[in-house]
Amino acid sequence: MKHIAKDANNNLLYVVYMQIPDTTDYALVIDYESIQPQGLKTELANIVGSHESQTSRDLADYLSRKQYADTTESILNFLHKTKQLKKVPIDAVRMNPMGHLLVPLREILAEMGRLGSSIAAPSESFNRFTHNLQATSNEDRSTIARSLLIEAQMYYDTAEAKRAEAYAIAPELNPEVQKAAIAEAAANIAAASEKSETDNPETDKPNEG
Repeated sequence: MKHIAKDANNNLLYVVYMQIPDTTDYALVIDYESIQPQGLKTELANIVGSHESQTSRDLADYLSRKQYADTTESILNFLHKTKQLKKVPIDAVRMNPMGHLLVPLREILAEMGRLGSSIAAPSESFNRFTHNLQATSNEDRSTIARSLLIEAQMYYDTAEAKRAEAYAIAPELNPEVQKAAIAEAAANIAAASEKSETDNPETDKPNEG
């Protein structure tokens, strides 16, 4: 079954992205045992086994469309906000395409041409599995776009958190602080100039005769 995997300790994982964009040696996963709340764990188990999920190239494609409970946000966005999405090396992930067969994620990606290096020829059953993955690669454009927007939001949130942390350490680097300082300096200069003119009213008068 697609999207199901195990880590080196045989813990069950749901693979959201087999490869994180621009970080192709890492996958994005959900640790099954860590899913909270309990109701979401049950819902995700049903989702992963659904036809819609199994015909999606990446689990994220479907989770980005599936609304969470009574909220207005997607399950993917909820998992991101609650920090339940984990970035792990692809070499730590073994996919579970059928029965008890565990196939290293790196081998699957190499067979799909998504890695730079090639590996030894996989088994026939593995070939059937990767063929099924490739068969769903031409996803509906709106689905892919929606998924990309979720990815963008993830990167944005991470960047915002790091930016806030940096500004907390060195507030003077914050553009807003810099703008305020410049504005204050300009105001002080203007005030000093105005005071000077008030204290010396004759300064700007032209000489007479």
